[in-house]
Amino acid sequence: MSSEPVGSVSSESVSGTEPDGGGPVVVAVDGSRGSGRALEWALAAA
Repeated sequence: MSSEPVGSVSSESVSGTEPDGGGPVVVAVDGSRGSGRALEWALAAA
């Protein structure tokens, strides 16, 4: 959970889910705000 500085990437989380799997981490952080939407994006990226 040391990805606090990535809170600004919540908007780019969708774009960050395509890379080498660096999305799940951002999505996990966004999950706190996106409720379950972030989980849906994570599954879609997987």
